[in-house]
Amino acid sequence: GAVRTNRSHAIKLGISILCPSSGLAVRDSVERLAATGLIDNPDVLLARTSDEWLIVLDPSEEVVGGALVTIDRDWAMLNILVGSSYQVRYALHTELVLKLRAMGVQHLFASNESALVLPPGLQYLQRILGYQVVNLRL
Repeated sequence: GAVRTNRSHAIKLGISILCPSSGLAVRDSVERLAATGLIDNPDVLLARTSDEWLIVLDPSEEVVGGALVTIDRDWAMLNILVGSSYQVRYALHTELVLKLRAMGVQHLFASNESALVLPPGLQYLQRILGYQVVNLRL
């Protein structure tokens, strides 16, 4: 279904998704992502040393998107997911979910303001990707 479709779109666009592991590779990727204007707080995000980054490159190796996720056993918190187009965001989200499932993550939630006050486009994206509005009690 959706996973196959999103992967097909990514392949047609020549999009590749990386998981930089070394500190220098992460710093370089995040600085390149900030240079696109998709994020405006790279230093704050880079301070999160225990989190995982996924970086999206176009066919010319330009950074066109990225995601930052915090993983704790079977839970993951999506801190950011940005991309230069909806195809990039869908492909990135698909790869992120596949990676998290392979790691045994059962629950993914977004770290943002209330879903009830998000812009309509973001509400639509979250609904299409299968997110549900719930209250978490800690």
